[in-house]
Amino acid sequence: MASVRIDIVHHGRTVAEVRVHGAVTLATVTQMRLAIRKCIADAPRLIILCLAEVTEADATGLLALPTLQRYCCDLAYPIPLLIQAPPGSTAAQLIRHHLHVRATIRADVRPSSPIRLLPVDPIPEARLTLRPGPSTPARVHRFAGRTCWSWLMPWMANRVQLVAAELAANAVRHGTGPRTLLLTLRPEALRIVVGDSARDLPRMVLDSEPDVTHGLGVVDLVAQRWGTVLSGRGKEVWADIQLARVG
Repeated sequence: MASVRIDIVHHGRTVAEVRVHGAVTLATVTQMRLAIRKCIADAPRLIILCLAEVTEADATGLLALPTLQRYCCDLAYPIPLLIQAPPGSTAAQLIRHHLHVRATIRADVRPSSPIRLLPVDPIPEARLTLRPGPSTPARVHRFAGRTCWSWLMPWMANRVQLVAAELAANAVRHGTGPRTLLLTLRPEALRIVVGDSARDLPRMVLDSEPDVTHGLGVVDLVAQRWGTVLSGRGKEVWADIQLARVG
């Protein structure tokens, strides 16, 4: 019978780390869930599931890992669960083989230093070429959601889908429609870039009660920051979505 040891390490009051040593099987996933539930009781802003010391795993155990993330996403107050499997590690290879996804960010944990979330090498990006039309925002919404799940970042999906779809819809309403969608992981943020062939720069209407139900009002509310750059014969509107609050 495969054995596993699970340790819980707290990094301050905002980050809890569950370290797994040994095998990942369906039976040991149950132990991981119990450890994660103990962490949830302390209401951290981020939980790290560290698989660096995993020596073996079976398909059923690996397939259960996303359910742990969904469990944390479905809480009344969702908590990001970061699955950390260093590139080249046994866990990373097995996850890619069985789940066809990969862990794309890591937590940089150092004594007496703020914890940072950083993309792993090579820096992940996902690109979608678009044909402008009324169904384009829905296609962008689906692509953004699938990308977040394939990057083992399901807690990002709702915000990334919302902002990406609004940027695409804004290009449809006020321009020639979006031509490209690019999602890129950057230090501590996921960047969404929507490119179109119009040169007019988008502007928010500032008043006492800004509209936050659609368009740039939603983008400004959800994104950490956003902006526009002229590019070639058109422009690119970008928005950064914070990966998680850990400080």
